[in-house]
Amino acid sequence: MDDHERIKVIKEFVYDIELNNGNKIPCLKRSDILTVFNFKDADIDYIARHTKSFCKSFSNMTIYNNHFFFDSGNKVESITIVGVSFFCKNLNSLHVNLPQYEEVFADLALDWFYKVDFYEKHSTTVRNSLADRATNDTASEYKITRKMVTDQNGPKENIEDQNHFLDRKIVVTTGTFEKFTSRNKIIKLLYECGADVNSVITKKTHFVIVGKNAGPKKLETIALHNIPVITEEEFYQIFNVK
Repeated sequence: MDDHERIKVIKEFVYDIELNNGNKIPCLKRSDILTVFNFKDADIDYIARHTKSFCKSFSNMTIYNNHFFFDSGNKVESITIVGVSFFCKNLNSLHVNLPQYEEVFADLALDWFYKVDFYEKHSTTVRNSLADRATNDTASEYKITRKMVTDQNGPKENIEDQNHFLDRKIVVTTGTFEKFTSRNKIIKLLYECGADVNSVITKKTHFVIVGKNAGPKKLETIALHNIPVITEEEFYQIFNVK
């Protein structure tokens, strides 16, 4: 089963849960997590406890509380798509070898973030408020959460090519890329060369990598701030993607 098929199967289990703020966020129920991962019932609570420690290492327990939901008996009842991506990272740390699911759930989480980031057309204050309502994270927690999903905490230090033209540059991607089914794989490529990958285009953005079906609002923002564009073909050449 490839990533496309996995995503298709997983999406059949996804449902929206209503948050305290009245908005909704995609989740998986406990029973569906058991089905997807073929786990025993107790495995979920065990891995959830380890995931709590993972979130704590980022000095913010609110993120864990916002993405893991429990019943009255303190058993995991459901987990947001974002939370499941953290859950998968801990599967690997516990030597449960399911890397294919980490990639799939990271992509599903990133798709969710990109929907939230659609609010870029609003002012920063309004966008932060909308992000808060959409994810249940505050604006600062939201940024940390995205970094946790993509395994990057700012630009990478000690990169192999210290003279790479993207090193320390703020880079945004938009659109789809024919040779990449995974948005997370694109982010990791950029991260490895020292880029600071963002999802929102601002006047501080150094480069935008534009694929097919790029959003018209993003194209307008690129033109407004006269931001240099890297085309899909140029991106493949830069990273020697065949």
